[in-house]
Amino acid sequence: MNRFLLIFCLPAVALIFLAGTGCAPLRPQTDPAMDGLAVQIAQQVRSSNKEIMASKGQGWAVFETPTQTVRYRIAWAALFPGKARLTLMVAGQPVETILADGQGVTFVSHTGRHGRHRVESGDPNLAPYIDVDIRLSEVISVLLGRIPVKPFNDAYFSPADPDFTTVTLHNNRAGPVQNLYIDTEQTIRAISFTKRDGTPFMDMEILSYQSYDFGKIPGTIRFEDTAGKRVTLTISRFEPNPDIKPALFVLTQDG
Repeated sequence: MNRFLLIFCLPAVALIFLAGTGCAPLRPQTDPAMDGLAVQIAQQVRSSNKEIMASKGQGWAVFETPTQTVRYRIAWAALFPGKARLTLMVAGQPVETILADGQGVTFVSHTGRHGRHRVESGDPNLAPYIDVDIRLSEVISVLLGRIPVKPFNDAYFSPADPDFTTVTLHNNRAGPVQNLYIDTEQTIRAISFTKRDGTPFMDMEILSYQSYDFGKIPGTIRFEDTAGKRVTLTISRFEPNPDIKPALFVLTQDG
């Protein structure tokens, strides 16, 4: 059985840049004046909701493969940069709790499907558990209402897009890392995560935004890889910067 279905792992929410082998492709020649606008847009996206350092929320997570669809009710608490507690439920009953304490991640089954399992890393790649290249930091970013934009040194409008709706983020060491797709109001609508040679390996689509007193957050987010696996997260309740007790991220005997 697919390990994702066995372990009931994280809802996905964010995705990892894979550094491939070989030399990074050369940066294309672009208009320096437009480059400044591209950098500005990318910086705005990356810094959006950076004032949200903690959150609590509820919602739904739907995991889809070519052969199966699994839907969970979710509840979480998250604390930047590396702490989170997320519970997946079916019919109101918890089936799995995922606890990140800043030093590692522990998976606890409430149904006896598996024993407790811990990954000793502050920001592990969760691909071995959900078959999707997502790092813990990117999951926490989504739970905090942020958009998981990779670190970049340069940004420019893709020469292949004459409508100037595609901003390519470029890292000096890794080459292109992401493409940001924006609308006419410069609102980000999707991201493609790319390999070292610029080939996309995962797409993130923001299907809707939700507005609050402090601004807006992505409300429904869908991730899809090249194999047709999807994870769709819908946020139904979101509380920014609540008072979260440190003990919430400490694993108890009952999980």
